[in-house]
Amino acid sequence: MYRSLEHIYAQVVNDEVGNTLVAASTIDPEVAPLIEGKTKTEAAQAVGRVVAERAKAVGISQVVFDRGGFQYHGRVKALADSAREAGLEFKARVQWADDNKTTRAVGVKMKIGKSLTSA
Repeated sequence: MYRSLEHIYAQVVNDEVGNTLVAASTIDPEVAPLIEGKTKTEAAQAVGRVVAERAKAVGISQVVFDRGGFQYHGRVKALADSAREAGLEFKARVQWADDNKTTRAVGVKMKIGKSLTSA
């Protein structure tokens, strides 16, 4: 997820190989008609909904939300909430420990229903 002053971008990436699987943004030709005359927050909601629909269309139902260093409020929160409402399930990011035999969950700074803590 990236937010500029005028636009917001979201993509689902396979981190293992670095491929972008689906993406949506306010400059996307399919999204542009949906956001005409809307506020930036409403545009972020539309982007969240579209990226979730595209992810579900290719069989992706669980993602890790990376807010890209932006605070979780306003347009960032609107995008995430909209994607969640459209059916994407947000999970905690898992990191391998140094010995590659154990994992630990890394807390995601967002409200998912219960707080996530590092293991």
